[in-house]
Amino acid sequence: VNDAGPAVHIQAHNHLPRRVRVFQNTVLASATGIRVSSGDPAYQQRVVGNAVFASPALTGGTQLDNTADVRSAAATYLTNPDGALTGGDRLDLFPRPGTLSLPVDVTGLGGWPAAEKDFNARLRLQSFRGAYGGEGVNPGWQPALEILPPPADLFADGFESGTTGAWSETVP
Repeated sequence: VNDAGPAVHIQAHNHLPRRVRVFQNTVLASATGIRVSSGDPAYQQRVVGNAVFASPALTGGTQLDNTADVRSAAATYLTNPDGALTGGDRLDLFPRPGTLSLPVDVTGLGGWPAAEKDFNARLRLQSFRGAYGGEGVNPGWQPALEILPPPADLFADGFESGTTGAWSETVP
């Protein structure tokens, strides 16, 4: 969430972006939501299954199965996108019923750590666009000015398998 400008920009720095996957995120911004530019044409830059509320919402990359709208329309899709990170009127980006339960082609997204889980570290049981794999009442953590607690199924070292080498084994 950035109500003072753009959100996610993937662009050339020391080299052209190569294999890029931006998938299943919820993004709110007062300027560009997700922008992929100057990608190496020999590689795919894919933007898939996101819920983005910005102007423009998405630019660049191969875009597939995203929900894109202006920032002012976010309340149509999300529980309380204008809430605060503290106090009683809390920010809640969980989808309203019937708004983001739409098909997402996840072909080619497997192999990334926790790709099959949502922001609450719950398995996605059906297709939802954005960071959450559900709708209605958020059963998990509400965004706040604190560190997100680790999912219950992670070992003390932060890896699902209990071995620090697991991450390098799962990322292609």
